[in-house]
Amino acid sequence: MKKAKSLEERKSAARASRARKAQSPRKRRTRRDWRDVDDDSEDAPWEAMESMRPASSSTNEGRRDRSPALPQRPHPWRIVAVHAGRVEIARESKRRSAHLGGARLAAGPPVVGDWVAIEELPGGECRLASLAERRSGLSRHWPGQRRATQWLAANVDLGLIALPAQEDGSLRLGLIERLRIAYREGGIEPLLVVTKIDRLDAAARERLADVQRDLQAAHLPCYLTSALDGTGLAELAERLQGCAVVVAGHSGVGKSTLLNALDPEFERDTGGVRISDDRGRHTTTASRMTPFRGGWLIDTPGIRSFGLHERPLEQWLEHFPLLEELAEDCPKGCRHAQPDCALRIQVAEERSADTPLQREWRSLQRLLQD
Repeated sequence: MKKAKSLEERKSAARASRARKAQSPRKRRTRRDWRDVDDDSEDAPWEAMESMRPASSSTNEGRRDRSPALPQRPHPWRIVAVHAGRVEIARESKRRSAHLGGARLAAGPPVVGDWVAIEELPGGECRLASLAERRSGLSRHWPGQRRATQWLAANVDLGLIALPAQEDGSLRLGLIERLRIAYREGGIEPLLVVTKIDRLDAAARERLADVQRDLQAAHLPCYLTSALDGTGLAELAERLQGCAVVVAGHSGVGKSTLLNALDPEFERDTGGVRISDDRGRHTTTASRMTPFRGGWLIDTPGIRSFGLHERPLEQWLEHFPLLEELAEDCPKGCRHAQPDCALRIQVAEERSADTPLQREWRSLQRLLQD
C-alpha cells in the first residue's frame, strides 16, 4: 500500500511546480490592434483580413428570431480618411478625428465612405463605436490569399473606371471587365471614362467612337474626355452631380488631372509624365473622400492588379449578356468546352474577330484563365 504524503511533502511539490511554470515561456494569443493600422500603406494588415461569418446553429437562429428587435442606432458621421489608429470623420460642415480603439467592430475594419457612430471621450476626443451596414461598396480579392478581401470604398452610387485610350484608339479591356463586375456585384453603377483623347488623330478617334458604341450597347456608359481641351467634361459633370462617386484605375492614367478639371475648387496633386511610356506618375497614395458637386468623391490609389473572387461559371456568364443568351441553347450541364456547345459553335461561326460577341468571349476566357 502506497504511503500518503505528508503536508510538508505536498507543499514542497507545489513550490516546485510553480517554479517550473515560472521558468517556462508563457504562450499568449496575439491580438490584432487596429491602432497600428495605417491606410497610407498599400499593404496595410487589416486590408488582407478575411471576412469571416460565425457559424450559427438552427437553435441560435430561432433564439434570435424570438428576441425583441433592438432600436436602430444612428450613424450620422462619415469616414473621409483612414490613418494609423484613427479616422477622419465628417458631418455636414463639421470635421473631427476619432480613435479606432482596440475593440473589434461588427462590420469589420473601417473604410472610407462608412457611416459611423462615435463615443465621446474625456478631453473632447472621441472614438468609433459602431459602423452602419454598408449598402454598397468596392472590394477586390487580396492577391495570394484565397478568401481575403480588401475594401476600397463603401456606400457609393457611381463607380468610374478611368482609362486612357491607346494611340490607335483601342482600349485595354482587362481592367474594364474586372472593375465592371466588381462595381455591379457591389451594388454600384459603373461608368467608363476614357482620358487624354486629345492625343489621338482622326483615325484613332473614329475607332474609339466605334468601341464606345459597342460598350454602351453592352450597358456600360462610356465618356470620352480630355482635361486639356475640355472635351466631354460638361456631360460627365452633369452625370456625377449630387452622387457619391468612387474613381478607380491604373496609376498614371490621369485620374487626378481629370478630377481637377471637373472640380477646380479642390485641386489634387498631379505628377509629370514619364518620358519612357508617356504616362503620368503615381500621386494618389491613399483613398480619401471629398465634397464634389453636391455629393462626395472617393479618389483611390492607382491599381496595379485587381483580383476577383472565384465563382461558378454560370455566375460569370451573368456579366456577359450576349454569351448568357446563347448559353441557353447549350446541353444541360454544359461546361462550354465540348464540341456540341452551342455557345462555342456560335462564336466559331463569327467571321470577324472584332464583334461584340467575340470581345465578350475573349473577356470571359481571360477571367477564367486568371
